[in-house]
Amino acid sequence: MWTLIKKESLENILTLRFVVGFLACNLLFGISTYVLVQDFNIEIEALNARIAESREATEDWTVLSQVRPEIFRMPSSIKVFGAGGAAPWGRMFEIGHTSIPVFARDTEIWNDLLGFYSGFDFSMVIQIFVSLLGLLFAFDAISGEKERGSLRLLLTSGVKRATVLGAKFIGSVIALATIIISGYVVALLVFLTSNPAQLGADDWFRLLIILLLTVVYGALFIAIGFMISSLTHRSATSLVAGMVVWVLWILILPGVVGLLSSKQGFEEDLRELNANLEQLSGDATAEQLKIFRKEIGEFGGDYMYVGNRTPLRQGKLRCRVIGKNAIRKLSEIIPSMMSIILEYANQRYALENEYMSRRLEKIELKRNLERLSPSSVFAHAVATFAKTDFNSQIHFISEARRYRDEFLNYIEGRGGYTSPLWFTDEPEHTDYQDYVEFMETLTVDEKWAHFNNLRSSDEGREFLRNLYSGLNNDPRRRLDLSDMPDFRMRSPSIGESLAAAQFDLFLLVVYMAMALGISLMRFISYDVR
Repeated sequence: MWTLIKKESLENILTLRFVVGFLACNLLFGISTYVLVQDFNIEIEALNARIAESREATEDWTVLSQVRPEIFRMPSSIKVFGAGGAAPWGRMFEIGHTSIPVFARDTEIWNDLLGFYSGFDFSMVIQIFVSLLGLLFAFDAISGEKERGSLRLLLTSGVKRATVLGAKFIGSVIALATIIISGYVVALLVFLTSNPAQLGADDWFRLLIILLLTVVYGALFIAIGFMISSLTHRSATSLVAGMVVWVLWILILPGVVGLLSSKQGFEEDLRELNANLEQLSGDATAEQLKIFRKEIGEFGGDYMYVGNRTPLRQGKLRCRVIGKNAIRKLSEIIPSMMSIILEYANQRYALENEYMSRRLEKIELKRNLERLSPSSVFAHAVATFAKTDFNSQIHFISEARRYRDEFLNYIEGRGGYTSPLWFTDEPEHTDYQDYVEFMETLTVDEKWAHFNNLRSSDEGREFLRNLYSGLNNDPRRRLDLSDMPDFRMRSPSIGESLAAAQFDLFLLVVYMAMALGISLMRFISYDVR
């Protein structure tokens, strides 16, 4: 057996197809890795710029209702080797009282194709090139030897047919694995020299698993090549049949499944969700304004110093020069309004989560249909270990919800919406404190008259501009959030990735076993004359 394996390995290595495959693999893997790394670096730079902008915006926060941190999911450090379908799902959430994380804000979640198609990535190169190379290594393994007469000579020496088939398979896998490993070495060298991301032990282990998956994937197509070769008696026929199977199974089937799956009622679901959200938002806003207008009469026109009423629904209520009476009254009614906001967030979450569940069901249906193609099975498994599959996005959403709970506890610890700090940012003993006290001595009608007079003259408008400029630029108004918890996302463990990919791993083995089983059954009765 070992002698036959060495013979088959050497025969494959010393062929022109091996040399061409070796050179093509190294060149293709190297170039594609370089291109993908450049895209990855651009993506990282853009994301870091957005994070910097987000942090800069926090310097303008002066009241607790403004505190709405943005959290980001950084791309997987080994995303280059399996982009999967994570990118279209978005990677940013704004955390606050008004919403529970479901859909990331930085993506168009309503695209009915979202989650159904992924772009060009390293695993796609492998799907196409390695599968084709595997078939080319094996299409004439039986039919070609029959044509040359060497198969009959080998079997007359008393070697069992199962042994011959096993040795040929192992020898071909060794030759193909040599090419694949060489290509990965080149890809890793390009990756490490042009990528700023630091790889940890977990990343290296995942890369090793992806390499092993690639070898198994190549071995699967060698088995398929053996099966086709055992079903024919001429190598030309085997080659044509192999190419037909490859085109249909690798190129056409996944695309057809994706196209059909994308029409699974997304538009109807979207219209229903939009209508429900619009109704829910309108009801919540009406309830808040009802409370606001009912209570506002008790301190009259002081409400005119509260900014735009639209932010009430969002929890972004800030006061300017409104006086102690208005602050006291708002402190009494804000809890009632926030209870509506929190209930609105829960109801919105229920609607969006239901929509998300429908999407995931359809994506899972599409994945199951795609599993008819071994290339899709391989792609799903690689994306799982590269942490770019949609299960990894669901993990990110779960982590965002966990952080929201931490954030709400932190805000509550700072006094929350029951504290005037929720909506007022008036520091005591400021340059405009005398003006606040002056305003409190006026009646409602006098306040309106006073502001109308100010707005009707250049001096008055200049006074108001200086007043608001002083408010906006007063460093004493800025919140100290140094003790606010940071978002630290826990990545899925290797064990979790193995559990998520176990069905795809099982299918790869099953496909290979089926192809080898058919090859063996056919080869046992194969006419070698």
